[in-house]
Amino acid sequence: METTPITTTTNGALATSGPVWGAAEDMASTDLVIAKIFHQQALSKYASDGKASAGDWCDSLTGEILAKKDKPLELIIFSSFKKLIISKLENGSYKWQSSEDVTPTNALLPWEEVLSNGDQIRRNMQYNYFCLIANKLDEMPYVISLQSTKIKAAKKLNTMFAKLARLGMPSAAYIFNFNSIKETGDKGSWFGVEISQGAATNAAQQEVAYEWYKKLKTSKVVIAEEEPTAAEDDSDSIPF
Repeated sequence: METTPITTTTNGALATSGPVWGAAEDMASTDLVIAKIFHQQALSKYASDGKASAGDWCDSLTGEILAKKDKPLELIIFSSFKKLIISKLENGSYKWQSSEDVTPTNALLPWEEVLSNGDQIRRNMQYNYFCLIANKLDEMPYVISLQSTKIKAAKKLNTMFAKLARLGMPSAAYIFNFNSIKETGDKGSWFGVEISQGAATNAAQQEVAYEWYKKLKTSKVVIAEEEPTAAEDDSDSIPF
């Protein structure tokens, strides 16, 4: 009688080399939720709860610390998309209202505008990246978002991707290091990000990234968006 070889995954769970079976076999991609990576600030959810420190990188669903503030968050980025974030001025500060897919029409709208009803709104571009934690290939991917004070870092990252593309290489050809950096301004301090290109990915890392790229390119997924509180701007709370 033939038996299916059984192995263990990196976290010790049982796995088989045969067909995948179980509760997940009939689930579509829209049945899954992809968590975001939240960069904690002093007023962010998990930092406020004492589960993390300002500057840490956390799983938006569980609060798991993915990288401490003094360690780089090592990501393999395999896809991206853009959103337009709408904030409304209330009691002297802009508060999150909604997010929209970027279109040729709304991309040309002014960044600040007073609407016919008197509301004063601000539009901000948000760059979003599907990624894998470099040393956790057997886990679900994440989405990390860059906007507001991180917009320069996003454009630097996009430029590095463009250079790789000119060389015929995908964005997942390298690991990218996201480092927390303390920044200060007239109204206080916060944690920003410095992004650098790290080590080249190996064949196994590129293969997993490409499989997720193909899967997410052809199907819709649910991203764990949370409406920010008044103290948070998409969990990137800054003191202004």
